[in-house]
Amino acid sequence: MCDPVDFDTDDPAFWVNAVNPTQSLVIETDKDTNGGLYVFDLEGKIIPSKTIKGLKSPDNVDIAYGLNLAGKKTDIAVTTELYIQKLRIFAPPDVKPVDNGGLRVFELETGQNSPI
Repeated sequence: MCDPVDFDTDDPAFWVNAVNPTQSLVIETDKDTNGGLYVFDLEGKIIPSKTIKGLKSPDNVDIAYGLNLAGKKTDIAVTTELYIQKLRIFAPPDVKPVDNGGLRVFELETGQNSPI
């Protein structure tokens, strides 16, 4: 049983620590306009220092391994912030942002004023 989140958790992704698999992480979105990216240990306990709160309707999270970022191989966790139409990119195991505040995507059509 996992620790509870504030709103509506969904779409877990597993980051596997190649050096020490017992230190792997479960990363899930918490879908709300004041949602977050929750990070759990393998016992289902939230890791507050790695959890990102205040994301605007995060939806889905995926993991990629070994992205070349500034000349260094970096694992990433990617989610969307639907309400503000951005991709957000964080680097496990610390789950720190590596996206300078996000990448604009999902541009809305003229006259549309609600998130996708």
